[in-house]
Amino acid sequence: MGWKKMVIFFSLVFTLFSCKNYYHNINGGYRPKKPKFNLTAKNNQWNTKNLIDTNNIYTSIDTLTYGNEKFKSVFFLKFYEDGHSFQSSINPKINLKQQKILPTYVGYYSIDEKKIIEIETFYVKHKERGIYLKEYGLLKNDTIFMYKSTIKNDIFPKPNEQNSTIYVKKKVVRFFDKPDW
Repeated sequence: MGWKKMVIFFSLVFTLFSCKNYYHNINGGYRPKKPKFNLTAKNNQWNTKNLIDTNNIYTSIDTLTYGNEKFKSVFFLKFYEDGHSFQSSINPKINLKQQKILPTYVGYYSIDEKKIIEIETFYVKHKERGIYLKEYGLLKNDTIFMYKSTIKNDIFPKPNEQNSTIYVKKKVVRFFDKPDW
């Protein structure tokens, strides 16, 4: 009787762990086990070097509410010349130079000649199954306006605080590791 319970237990554990389509990288963040990005560095044909700053990050300051408490949070986007990108957050109470910045949510990006940016990111929410999410935005000078809702029929509304998350370029004096995804 004992061995049957063990077989059932191990079958259940195997089933639960084999459903995850991601792993936790040793350097931080989540990576898909079998990447299925539609945007990839190979598909990024447009020369983004002069359009987006790949030496710095783009930050967005937001207030998160948990229960009755509000917390200031800083989210950022990091881009590489070869089409890789990642999103993460940093602690606003600690100096940026003192923080270890890790690529939490990884992906790829592309920019067209109209400065419309498309970012495909692999997200894992609360240790659930990972999903691929495409977001669209508009690049204007040193600011990126990422639309909060999906774009229909390639019609991009005029960006503002109500329909966009606004990321502003922030100079960083640090070296970012090469992407490992």
